Amino acid sequence: MPPLSQSILHRDLETLLEGCTAGELMQLIIDLGDEEHPRNRRPFLERIRRHRCSVDTAPTELSAEDGLQTQIDSLAMEVAAIAEAEDAGWYDEEDGLGPFAELLPSVHDLLDRVRHLLVQGRAVSAQHAYERIWSILEVEDDVGRRPSLEEADLDLAREHAARYLRAVFLACEPGERPDAMLCAAARVRFSGITARPATLYLALQEIDEVEVTPMPDWDAFLDALIAALAEPQDILQDMWLREALKQRQGVAGMAALARCEGGGSPEAWLDWVREAVQQGDTNEAVAAWQEAQGHFPRRAEIWGRLADLILPGDGALDAERRADIAFEALVAKPTPQRLLTLWAAVPDDKKRKACLLEAAWCLQETPPEQTTERCRVTLERPGSHLATPSTFERRASVAVLAWLLIGEWQPARDLAERDAVVGWSFGDNALRALFCCVPLALAGGPVREAGAATQVMWRQLAQDGMGSLGVAADWPAEAEDGESLGQVAEASVSARLGDALVQASQCHPLPPSDAMTWLQWCFDTARARCHAIVSPRHRKAYDRAACAVMASVETAMAMGHANTGRQFLREIRSRYPRNTAFQRALDEYGSR
Repeated sequence: MPPLSQSILHRDLETLLEGCTAGELMQLIIDLGDEEHPRNRRPFLERIRRHRCSVDTAPTELSAEDGLQTQIDSLAMEVAAIAEAEDAGWYDEEDGLGPFAELLPSVHDLLDRVRHLLVQGRAVSAQHAYERIWSILEVEDDVGRRPSLEEADLDLAREHAARYLRAVFLACEPGERPDAMLCAAARVRFSGITARPATLYLALQEIDEVEVTPMPDWDAFLDALIAALAEPQDILQDMWLREALKQRQGVAGMAALARCEGGGSPEAWLDWVREAVQQGDTNEAVAAWQEAQGHFPRRAEIWGRLADLILPGDGALDAERRADIAFEALVAKPTPQRLLTLWAAVPDDKKRKACLLEAAWCLQETPPEQTTERCRVTLERPGSHLATPSTFERRASVAVLAWLLIGEWQPARDLAERDAVVGWSFGDNALRALFCCVPLALAGGPVREAGAATQVMWRQLAQDGMGSLGVAADWPAEAEDGESLGQVAEASVSARLGDALVQASQCHPLPPSDAMTWLQWCFDTARARCHAIVSPRHRKAYDRAACAVMASVETAMAMGHANTGRQFLREIRSRYPRNTAFQRALDEYGSR
């Protein structure tokens, strides 16, 4: 959850406490104290006492700056002394603060005094004080450690930096503000990542909301910033331009920027769609999606990101449009969850089969390779990787699942046998995907009624790629007690995708002879899995081999061939009689 700015905190508190009597406010504070842990009650009381006493002793305009320069000079000498000290090796080498950590409380006190200058309207003095402090905090010792506010508390460091930029804004003439603010923002850059500019630089909203008092002439500044950044030259300029357009021109401004940039700025298209969705204008979001088709190729990663924005707010979407968006998202970023979204988007069985058939053929095609030169160019701007296909996707494994969802078992097996991939744990392995699906499909029941090993393998497949996706429209909105939202979403996807697979196997049932052939295929695959893991004694993977064996046994029992399953289990046990670790792994699944 992102931190709450001070202006929003004050606004919401004023709304909540408006109309409260003195007695009600006193009872509220007492209730807050009662909720504190016993160890935190004394500090809570001290905070109340300190703020109660400070009402009559707030710093005057003179006392806020009185002795400030002396304190800054003292801090500079302390930092220099620590940096020049020879015996500093006692601290952990991974500690970025080292001996400077003991200075941070005094640094925060000093910055609080500078903040009082800013609140009192002494912007020029505050700016100079901030800049002196930043220079002091850049001093490093001989192993690269320094008194970094970011290292100690990133959220607090961002607030201090936002107040510095506020001081720069107030100290400058209106015409100088765009250049001065950009230079100041670059000076207080954070250690983020280029792909997420907001981790590197402060957002304009952070600067505006860091204090309760509104920024004067803020709208005029945003307009000047838009004019000055017509052709952004770096990450910061691009980030601020898009944010300024959002605040001043809304959807129309972001649409104009996206059209102007074309395929050169995928983030501009995402901003356009995101703002339209937030305003409830699904038609505008769909129009942006259609227009983007002229700028980005099929399989570009942006289609998945756009779908994640549009589909959750699809109240006004017709079924055909929803299916189109879900299809392009699946082709761009193939995951079982996206396949489930496409499956649910086409309720008509005949149309669904045709759609999934096209998806299966499309997914099992080998995507065109990117040239080295193109890859180099696409990394020059944040978000530009979204304009090209990903270099690693679960294409074959999702294609297998698509084939089975329309009852086409043989094409799925052909695909699994086409690619000779050794490992099952990582990568795009069609054989692993097929083996995860077949036991559940042959058993013919819900996931919750399947055996323990079958459930484990199925859930691993169904949850592939969940971490890279946003919340889809048909995923749970709230978590139950004791479960995170991610856990509830994963369980929902696993159960619903399993129901879809079982439904497909019931609509397209296998002849009894074919079902027995597939059961034998499970046995053969599990044997090969054991030979690859247990024979060379890959001890850490014994659990995976045992899971494959027990999933095959559970499938045989669910099909009414319990003796065949027990015979297969005895065969596997007898093949590795002295491998007690593997035998224990089999026992663990058998006891679940």
